[in-house]
Amino acid sequence: MKCLTLIVHRSAKQDLVDRLRGAPEIHGFTVQPAEGHSERTGDNPFETTRDLVLGHVPRERVDILLQDDAVPSVVALLGVTIGVLAWN
Repeated sequence: MKCLTLIVHRSAKQDLVDRLRGAPEIHGFTVQPAEGHSERTGDNPFETTRDLVLGHVPRERVDILLQDDAVPSVVALLGVTIGVLAWN
């Protein structure tokens, strides 16, 4: 069993939730509000003027429990859904 944790900008939440609900490998997931605080480098394509005024980026944390053999297909789905996926 693996826990895949994603942090996405709040504006990406609904599309991500729709994709996760449609994936047969995913039986459930948890979504929680989160705030991103970091150095202002200006290279975050999702950061809006509103985020700069607020002083933080509104994000969502998504935790997905997966069977080990489902991880590659879910990561592939997310790569297509989000467009950019950092995997360490």
